Amino acid sequence: MSARAAAKLAWLILISSLFILPNSLQAQSARDSLAAGKRAYDAADYPNAMRLLPIGLAAAGPRDSTWVAGAHMLADVLQDQGKDSLAMLWARWIARTAPAFPTDSNTYPPRAARLIAAGRKAAGPQTAADSGFSTTLEPSSDTSSVRGQLRIARGTGPSIAVIEGLGTMLTGESRSLPAGTYTVRITPEGFAAMTVAREVIPGWVTVIAPLARRPVVAAAPAAGAAPAAVAATPVRGGLLSSAGTTVCGVLNQGQVACWGENGLGQLGGGVSDTSWHAPVLVAGHDPLRAVSVGATHVCALTTAGKAYCWGYGASGELGQGQTASSPSPVSVAGGQVFVEIAAGGQHTCGLVRSGQVLCWGSNHEGQLGNRNNNPGMAPVAVGLPNGLSIVAITAGTAHSCALASNGAAYCWGANASGQLGNGETRESNAPVLVQSGVPLKSISAGGNHGCGITGSGMTLCWGANANGETGTGQTSPDVTKPQPVTGGLVFDSIEAAESHTCALTRDGTAYCWGEGRSGELGNGQSGDSPRPVLVVGGDVFKALSLGLSSSCGLTADGITKCWGSNARGQLGGLGGHSSAVPVPVLVKPAGRPQRMGPFVLSAVHERFDDGDWTVNPAWAVDSASGARLSIAGGALTVARHGSHGLTLGAGLALPIHIPVTRTTQIQFDVEVVADSLRSGCGVNCGAWPAMVRVRVRNSDLSESEVWYAFSDKGGQGRTLGNVVIVGKNDAPAGTWLREQKFTIRDALPRADTILQVSLGGIGGDFEAHYDNIYLPVPVLTSVDIKPDSLVLTHAAPTSRLRGSAKDAAGADLPFIPLTWTSTDTAVARVDSLGTVTGVKTGHAMIRATTGTFSDSAKVTVQMAPTRGPARRRT
Repeated sequence: MSARAAAKLAWLILISSLFILPNSLQAQSARDSLAAGKRAYDAADYPNAMRLLPIGLAAAGPRDSTWVAGAHMLADVLQDQGKDSLAMLWARWIARTAPAFPTDSNTYPPRAARLIAAGRKAAGPQTAADSGFSTTLEPSSDTSSVRGQLRIARGTGPSIAVIEGLGTMLTGESRSLPAGTYTVRITPEGFAAMTVAREVIPGWVTVIAPLARRPVVAAAPAAGAAPAAVAATPVRGGLLSSAGTTVCGVLNQGQVACWGENGLGQLGGGVSDTSWHAPVLVAGHDPLRAVSVGATHVCALTTAGKAYCWGYGASGELGQGQTASSPSPVSVAGGQVFVEIAAGGQHTCGLVRSGQVLCWGSNHEGQLGNRNNNPGMAPVAVGLPNGLSIVAITAGTAHSCALASNGAAYCWGANASGQLGNGETRESNAPVLVQSGVPLKSISAGGNHGCGITGSGMTLCWGANANGETGTGQTSPDVTKPQPVTGGLVFDSIEAAESHTCALTRDGTAYCWGEGRSGELGNGQSGDSPRPVLVVGGDVFKALSLGLSSSCGLTADGITKCWGSNARGQLGGLGGHSSAVPVPVLVKPAGRPQRMGPFVLSAVHERFDDGDWTVNPAWAVDSASGARLSIAGGALTVARHGSHGLTLGAGLALPIHIPVTRTTQIQFDVEVVADSLRSGCGVNCGAWPAMVRVRVRNSDLSESEVWYAFSDKGGQGRTLGNVVIVGKNDAPAGTWLREQKFTIRDALPRADTILQVSLGGIGGDFEAHYDNIYLPVPVLTSVDIKPDSLVLTHAAPTSRLRGSAKDAAGADLPFIPLTWTSTDTAVARVDSLGTVTGVKTGHAMIRATTGTFSDSAKVTVQMAPTRGPARRRT
């Protein structure tokens, strides 16, 4: 062993020993290291001073005058050696560790005193978060001169931490990071979240440990308190709804935004396309006040109680009297006035003002409750017992439930898992009483289970329990009668999903249980739990809604947050990441900013330098010179520059719908930033810092994808599975690979339509930059209405206008939705499909609009005059 290696080993052993000694010995070792460091400093032996002083400063020990002197000496040495940024890091760490130490330039080297003072200013004043956590340093196994590590210690219990711009860490996990200051939001289980800023120093592990705090707990019910009275008025829905892999929310001014899976048009934007990772507005309709999401369809109510549905309709679940699907809202037949609506698997139920329940759609297992198994293309009455006043309804995969004003719950439909709660497992096409034994104040039907809350806050669940979704503390067997949820928590509202359940306490704290493999329980982990676990993050929620493997909540301050799987964009973020902790639903509107109600108007930041971009299918972009998004010559230009270090499947997504020809190309500039870990990696290491993922619909309507990998390590032209390696061979680090082009059909010969383009990468430590992205687009140039005029009469008061968006060649662009309006609704009204209805004699202009383009048609209404009483001749 060389002398240098032996010295390094001895140094590591010395440092490590400091952290296994008793505190008194650690303090003595710290004083010894500081004393040795001072001797080296006085002798101008700066390398040894830089080695010894940090050991003494980081170890446990008194923050006395010797320690303060050591801090100033280290600052002076680092500045003398030209390590100004490292000196400032230590200065900030010292300021946080001992905020009251003196910075007297008469006693200490002036430049060191100035640096320490600047570090204190940069660290800012002490906060409640600073006092809530202890911070220590430990020697790192990473001897890199530019990286350190961050670790979250257990403290009083498990914790989860979100590093701003980087992602999530769990208790005990260490992450190697470039030296710098990081903002960390830490949530110990059972406690409120707190945000702190901490330094990561090269060669050291910064350890943050939560200190003891008072947990957030639900208020216990008063002894002998009477059950709260069950509301006698109908429940009118909420601001948020989720099921399957789609989420919708009611916004301001009666708008509805949806995000997630859209293959069957369930987002209501007028297009049946693949997932959109950002909320889109439902196509033109009357103002809406409630929305309910089913497995593959969505229904909503207007302020006047009219019901609209959209999405998949093959089983009649849209209620329009036929089995057609629709990517835009269609009215439910019958004209009933509803006060609540509930969408299930392939059926829907509505509660009318009289207290009667109507259902429509699939009825294979009796989920319509009309005492037969015939499908209902339009609403049919549920055969509930006479004399009941129904106040709430809910729908599961193939069963439905209703809650009466007296607290009795009735369910009907599928029952193989006991989801009807009547102690049996036989399906029923007529309502049966849920054997709760006590009145319920609320009820929720999940996939194959259900839950309810009593007036005193006791929670009961029944039905399927393979994943612990009933919360009984076990994962089997199924529960055929309501059983209490374990833990004794007092809940105020509850939501059941396919295989998990979540509930809110009276103070807005969220708990979840059941299946959690995708992080849908929100406790920072990926695993099932048959008993309630706290949703971390410290948010106060006022409403919850759950999907297939995700959960969402509306916070008290109006922010929508979701957690769990993001495979179909159901978390609303642009990056495609799943999350085991609540994250805000993010909106990045194209063009001018727009108010989107409870959602966060914010860019997504996943280590991107310049935010994110997304484009609406209407291509409503700014075409001015130098714009971030512009259209010219049949190409969309995304003028941006970003860098990332993401993993496979993640990245920047652009929801699009572009026809593919034999010459359709995608082009952009990319700069590959080399990483030392990739030295000699070559093409076979399976890691590239820059990737472009293209998803397409093929001519046979199937879907496929290809990844184009950009490597600076050679291998151009090779194909590994569905990865095509392009770029310049052995390009030096920092080289911009300009005008990289690839033709879609070279790799995907049956490609018909581009569904999505994503920028990503393989390997979390790699980095690439993008600029000047060009995509071929059918450019919107006009809107055309046919015919140009209509005449409506008393005998024929309704007619249809045909409107379409056109490109420069006059071809239709069917994927671009139109908004229909009338200049005088007192004369003529128009719906979202262009159907015009005459109201009274007169003239009106009907306009179809998308983006900045529009066209009009003149409508003349000639209604028969109202005759007065005949005059008597004299």
